Parts: sequence; C-alpha cells; structure tokens
Amino acid sequence: MDIARLKLDETALVAIQVLKLQLELSEGHRVRATHSVEELVTLLEQSLESESDEVRKALVQLIGRLSQRHIVCFEALGIDFLPIKQWATERHIVLSSQS
Repeated sequence: MDIARLKLDETALVAIQVLKLQLELSEGHRVRATHSVEELVTLLEQSLESESDEVRKALVQLIGRLSQRHIVCFEALGIDFLPIKQWATERHIVLSSQS
C-alpha cells in the first residue's frame, strides 16, 4: 500500500526521515520507508529492536507525531509500541500523540 494513503503530515514525514538516518548511523541498517506502508513497518520493526538511545529517541519523536488513527493502524499491522512507550516513561521522555 502506498504510504500516501496514510495522509501523514509534514512533521511525521520529517520524523520518518530522521528515524531512518538514526537507524542507518547507529545500526548500519538502510531501510526505504517513503514509498510503501510495508517499508515503514520494516523501519518501525528494526527501530523497535535497536538498542541505540538515539534511534529510540527518534522513534519516540515519530510516535508523538502520529495520530491515534495511525497508531491503531500500525498496531493492526503487528507493531507493538508498548516497549518504546515504557522506555520513554522510564526516562521521563514525553510521548504525546496527536489527535
């Protein structure tokens, strides 16, 4: 499915690019995530597996820019955001989603 169908706003698209860059710098993983939802799911999965604080912070920033509808969509596709939400809470990092 084309990523445009998600109707992500510009800040979420920028957050995806930042996450891609952090994952590449920290883990050496190069993932395309600008064309399809499947690519974006792969990026999210690899980011959730990362031990890098920089990747995790970028992931938290992306989650904060997603609407609740987007969160539910990704959860339906098998993405479990609970571990990153717990990580952010433990470090007192604010994780706020858009409406």
